[in-house]
Amino acid sequence: MILLRALLGPAAAPLLPAVAAACAVCADTASGDRGFNHAFIAFMATPFAVAAVAGVVLARLGRAARAREGAGQAGEGERC
Repeated sequence: MILLRALLGPAAAPLLPAVAAACAVCADTASGDRGFNHAFIAFMATPFAVAAVAGVVLARLGRAARAREGAGQAGEGERC
């Protein structure tokens, strides 16, 4: 019975306009700006931005390590 309610509850929400129209997050503020929504967009974008920065840092570290290995191998033959 609980599973049935869990599945049918969200499906029935559009049929209840008073409940569906009560979304406080989607509404504009009294002054008409969307600053409240912009804050949530920034919070949602933050994990992706952190992952992108971490990926760039790791890629640059890997590229630098490969360049050091390549420079070390090329210099060994000239010293003999």
